[in-house]
Order: sequence, then C-alpha cells, then structure tokens
Amino acid sequence: MSPGTLTWLAIAVGGALVVWHHVSRTKHISEEMLRSYREALAEARAKKARGQAAKAEEAARENEQQAAKK
Repeated sequence: MSPGTLTWLAIAVGGALVVWHHVSRTKHISEEMLRSYREALAEARAKKARGQAAKAEEAARENEQQAAKK
C-alpha cells in the first residue's frame, strides 16, 4: 500500500473512533438524564400523594368537628 492510502486509512479509523466515542458519551449522558428525570418524577408523585393525604385527613377532621357540634 502506498503511504497516502495508509494515511487516509489511519485518518478514517481515527475519525470513526472519535465519532464512536462521542456517540457513547452522548448515550451515557442521556441515560443519566433519564435516571434523574425518573427520580424527580417519583419524588413529585410522592409529594403530591402526601399533599392529597394531608388534605383528606384535614377534611375528615373538619367533618368530625361538624358532626360533634350537631
């Protein structure tokens, strides 16, 4: 093979490795972001459930107080 062909082959392989590295890194970052989003969503759902439970408990107390007044 001629030196020019070997040079182009080396450049092509190097470029492919660079692209492969960036795709791999992007995939890793995407997975981390997805994991973070799942955790935030689970936390928001738990917070909402706690809020609804507190409202239901408060409504039950108000109903008991109104029943006791009658």
